[in-house]
Amino acid sequence: MGPVIATSRLTVLMFTDIVDSTHLKSAMGAEAYFRRLMSHDALFKEIVASYPGAEVVADTGDGFFARFSAVSDAVNAAMRFQHALSKERSPTQPLRSRVGMHVGKVTELGRKGIEGSKVVGVAADLASRVMGLAEGGQILMTGQTFAQAQTFVQEHPHVEADQQPVLKWMSHGRYKLKGLAIPVEVHEVGAEGIAPFKWPEESPKARRWVEGDEVQFWQKPFVQDVLPFVSSVCLHVGLIAAVLMAAQVIHVAALPMGRDQVIIPEATMVGEGPGGGVDEPGLGGDRSQAAGQDILRDIPKETVGIGPTPEMSLLPALLGADLLEAEPTGLIGVGVGSTNGEGMGLGGGVDKEGAGLAPFGVPGGSGAGIKTSFIGLAGVGSRIVFVCDGTGSMGEAFGDLKRQLRKSIDALTPVQSFNVIFFQDGKALAMEANRLLVATPENQTKAHAFFEKINLRFGSNPIPALERAFAQKPQLIYLLTDGDFFDAESKTSHKEGNQAVVDFCRGQAAICKTRINTIAFLKKQKEGSRSYWESQDLVKAMEAIARDSGGKYKSVSEKEMGG
Repeated sequence: MGPVIATSRLTVLMFTDIVDSTHLKSAMGAEAYFRRLMSHDALFKEIVASYPGAEVVADTGDGFFARFSAVSDAVNAAMRFQHALSKERSPTQPLRSRVGMHVGKVTELGRKGIEGSKVVGVAADLASRVMGLAEGGQILMTGQTFAQAQTFVQEHPHVEADQQPVLKWMSHGRYKLKGLAIPVEVHEVGAEGIAPFKWPEESPKARRWVEGDEVQFWQKPFVQDVLPFVSSVCLHVGLIAAVLMAAQVIHVAALPMGRDQVIIPEATMVGEGPGGGVDEPGLGGDRSQAAGQDILRDIPKETVGIGPTPEMSLLPALLGADLLEAEPTGLIGVGVGSTNGEGMGLGGGVDKEGAGLAPFGVPGGSGAGIKTSFIGLAGVGSRIVFVCDGTGSMGEAFGDLKRQLRKSIDALTPVQSFNVIFFQDGKALAMEANRLLVATPENQTKAHAFFEKINLRFGSNPIPALERAFAQKPQLIYLLTDGDFFDAESKTSHKEGNQAVVDFCRGQAAICKTRINTIAFLKKQKEGSRSYWESQDLVKAMEAIARDSGGKYKSVSEKEMGG
């Protein structure tokens, strides 16, 4: 036998599997199932063969293991496959398949002169695990695959224009898969009406990753990559240090023995010197008093920097009241703070009533976090997305909105990144489809040019724009609209449309840990009119979105918008 030849390559891996195949064999009979399986196999092989560099690696019995040279080819092939199966489904015994994909490095093993090879690697196991999460008609993929696919796949492939299904992307969060130390991001793509677009169910081999299931530090990928190098450096440095120390010991040992001179100090040498010890910090300049007082009523009210009541937690002082946005916590501390947070606890925070500092603990500190503002609504975050209403109801105020966006974006610093997405006509018009832009002067100028290209249209469904925003993993989203959320195609009522957006934001914000600051642009209306009550429904919805995500809500008048 010839020597084993190993070839490594980065490739796109796909696994498919027929759902409930055992039940189908029993219900249909072996012969009927075999005919359906042959049709299924021929369909998949024909689709794979139509893409350059793609091939079926193995027939797994009720499915296939295939590889592709490009992510876009793999995603298009999977959607064509699911679309074709949906058209061939029997009303009594539908044949449904599930698909899982991952981009990774695998090794191909074979022997010279012998046909056939084996593809091995953790990437192949990961693709198979992701496929196992899916249900019939579902296409799941890892985060790395999803990031590349969204860039190049814009519509459903190989379908007549008048039958073109709506292409949709969805993020399902992170899952802990059996045998893998690191949680894996799982995403879905498919056509509406074919793909289920639902969170994968948990199983003994996979469960949703939640806060608290933290990965051990030594299990993180960058640690595993860097640890061998760092260990080697430390070992060599340690050996060199040991040799130098040994040489120094030998050198000292070789010196002739001497006798140190003993000096006995006299009292006159220190009698005129300063006294030892540390003065008490004192209150009001009194060096005889300790900084902390056991009896609060003894503290002079006129003393600058002293609050009337003690605080019970040090956390806001250490982290900054602005970042925590805490309720009054009872912090004890000394010193004058330098921030203007909303919280009443110390940490430099001064509330709207001017709460002072308490007499115990650490000095006041400064706030934390990178601040931003949009139409007077403050927020904290380095990754920000502005999702704004681009429908005809904005009217002349749309020009004011553009000016407010310019003002906010121009105030961002290069340590922040941003994107701007308008929703109209049931679509998302994004400055950048798949990523945030660093807030450089060049990108801020590009944002100005992008605003000028936007023209108002109908349709006030923000969910496509919010989906795109959440996919870019921002820390903060600003959501602005001037009217109820309404999807003309689904013919939902205004209240139903508002509730759908509230529910969507609640789910996505919980997964992505994103805060949403909401702004309702309310035009002056006659109290009691229909438009007045609709605006009140909008306010309730926007307040709920902000509250559920830990964000803030603000109503903006025409005067404030134009300011």
